[in-house]
Amino acid sequence: MKVFFSWSGPTSENVAVALSKWLPHILQPVRPWLSNQIDVGDDWEQKLVDELKEADFGIICLTNSNIWKPWLNFESGFLVGRFGGEKWRGSVAPFLFNVDTADLKGPLSAYQCASYSHDGVLQLIQSINERLGPDARIDDAIVRATFETCWKDMKGELDRVSSNSQETQTPFPWLYTFADLLRDEEKAEIKAIWIITDDLIKHATRYALLPRLIENLNKGITYRFYIPQATTVPTALANLKASSKPDLLECRCFNRGEFNGQAATDYIIIDSDDEPQKAFFRLPVDFPKELWVKVDEESATKLRQRFDEFWTKGQDLGRCATA
Repeated sequence: MKVFFSWSGPTSENVAVALSKWLPHILQPVRPWLSNQIDVGDDWEQKLVDELKEADFGIICLTNSNIWKPWLNFESGFLVGRFGGEKWRGSVAPFLFNVDTADLKGPLSAYQCASYSHDGVLQLIQSINERLGPDARIDDAIVRATFETCWKDMKGELDRVSSNSQETQTPFPWLYTFADLLRDEEKAEIKAIWIITDDLIKHATRYALLPRLIENLNKGITYRFYIPQATTVPTALANLKASSKPDLLECRCFNRGEFNGQAATDYIIIDSDDEPQKAFFRLPVDFPKELWVKVDEESATKLRQRFDEFWTKGQDLGRCATA
């Protein structure tokens, strides 16, 4: 059986490489194929089409960075015979690598998915084994035993792919969704996070701020919130400021005219020990998701200096209403 691995982006490719390496150890009749096996000088497009036609099974490697990209939909559609007027014999299984099923949209959401977990990978392998046919199919007890032998090393390789990922869900390394920003934040040894927003209720609700805020405060990360006067503050945030680690959590209100002069949009500034300072500003668009721009290192330093100076003009949280 030929198993076609579809990928898009470095993280997805590394997932495909890891899976394709271990799959034949567990299911010996399987022959994995990836597009990075195309030789120099080959007709790349024709070779890809030929391999798609010959594939019996397709594994679509989906990550947080490529679920919005159309190429994988093309390859999966070809595998199940939706292009070219012919019917191929392929089956398709999206492999969700640190992706929630709820985030999967479009044509690929119609297929039964396999998630990255012990049971998810095992079920994927068992599904392939079922399609081998009676002459080649391996006894399920043997498949399970072999899988358990391989799983520790396979998981180690896949976990290293996850920890090394630097991609975003957008086509550009400097354009982030908020999910990208959170993953980037989790990898840094953060000292402080500054949030500048004119609608703290909306910000806290949209980004499920409170659980992450409590977690980071417990790690010793300091927070600054910059908001204009007469802004409504979530009661939970005000209570947290009053009762839990008040030395780590500060919130100041600013004259609205002065605030608008300093902050044309929302900003997030991150100060970490192991990396240069980072700063992001929100774009006023929501397609397909809200987008944030990561500024260069020099601009991040200037933004931090600007808002550090502006901080001295603010007044304590008591000037703001709670809700």
